[in-house]
Amino acid sequence: MKLAPPRHLKLVPRHRSRPYLFPRWRCRRFPAGFRHTTGRNCRPPATRSPTNWWPTRINKTNYPVGNRPAPPKGFRNREQHTAYYKSVINCLQDVWCPYLTALDIQQKPVSLVAYDLDVNTPCGSERQSKTAFYCPANATIYLSRNVYEFEAEDGFYAGDTVVHEHFHHIQNQLGITRYARTYLDADEMEVSRRIELQDICSTSRLQLTLNMGVDADIYATFLKYSLGDEQHGTKETIDYWMNRGFYMTTLQGCNTWGVPSKDVA
Repeated sequence: MKLAPPRHLKLVPRHRSRPYLFPRWRCRRFPAGFRHTTGRNCRPPATRSPTNWWPTRINKTNYPVGNRPAPPKGFRNREQHTAYYKSVINCLQDVWCPYLTALDIQQKPVSLVAYDLDVNTPCGSERQSKTAFYCPANATIYLSRNVYEFEAEDGFYAGDTVVHEHFHHIQNQLGITRYARTYLDADEMEVSRRIELQDICSTSRLQLTLNMGVDADIYATFLKYSLGDEQHGTKETIDYWMNRGFYMTTLQGCNTWGVPSKDVA
């Protein structure tokens, strides 16, 4: 993956006594076919979040920008599918590194495991019926055979999945996952929905800023086939945050931690 040209990068001090130098990127041109009026209908961004643990300094920064070529239309075999995931993970690690460095957070590598039947992880055992998941205990993304079979005919779902699972790694690196589950005054499922919906929103934006070939038709397909559950939220809630992400330029726009419970139902 090639990063945007250096002329697009502006480092801006965030604090007079300590310069948190986050990358500042010029926004990409919006893909043709997107309804810009939809962005105006989004509710205002959250303005408050738990300041005792959420790294608020990063909220006003833009999402990473890069040039990750669009995924193939399909995958010939599982090896090609796994190789694509690894290439995107490497790109995501590259573009997020300056953000973690600015926060004095040492970047952890991300591993990838493709399994066929059952798999035992530090986060528990899973069967192949589950598609893909991230385990924060060992910073590993797991891919079942089912996810390969589903994505074999449509590479854009693979792009969406790998960005989504890697953003769970970013949430883990920033301390969001750990502290939310420890300190947020909410039941387990609401905490899970806030985590997942922040990720869903951010995944939408990242697919645009990383130039992954998502256009209005593909975006409409994502919305059409989104499914709701107790862990992620209702279909309406998921669609709202997924749609919102395409129009938000900063991480604050996908901040699910300062909104009422009804907005993450």
